[in-house]
Amino acid sequence: MMKQLKVCLLIALFMGGMNGSAAEVCRISEPVTVDGKLDEPCWSKNAWEGGFAKFENVVKDREVTAKTEFALLADERAVYLGVKCYEPDMEAVRAMPPASLWSGNTVEFFFAPSGSAFDFYHFAVGYAESSGVYSDFASEGGNIHPDPYKPEWQVARGEFD
Repeated sequence: MMKQLKVCLLIALFMGGMNGSAAEVCRISEPVTVDGKLDEPCWSKNAWEGGFAKFENVVKDREVTAKTEFALLADERAVYLGVKCYEPDMEAVRAMPPASLWSGNTVEFFFAPSGSAFDFYHFAVGYAESSGVYSDFASEGGNIHPDPYKPEWQVARGEFD
């Protein structure tokens, strides 16, 4: 019988607040190339999760205007998160002036390695490489240093049809 790996994934940007969600993780035997393409066959075999909403504090217009999906894969060494943001007007996004990570087109995600929503990793990746990336281990009480897990992480951005 195949064991299933589950990761507690908190995605505040998409799930409407820090409610959290347990997401299925597809076990793979070969590592994934972090190149922004998501073109390995294992990505197409995995279930992509969706149905997101804006933050709970957004009173009006909580419906998202473009679909976003994510999938999780894991091998013996790493967990891979793929995110697809379906933007209906990429030309407008490309034409935007450079922005900071927090004011541009950014995907934020939260992992809770202990399974508790109290302690979590906060990651943020901007659409443009110039906007940068962010990572920190935190709790409801603030950032935690030293980091007990010290994960290595990589990011790659890509576009698809």
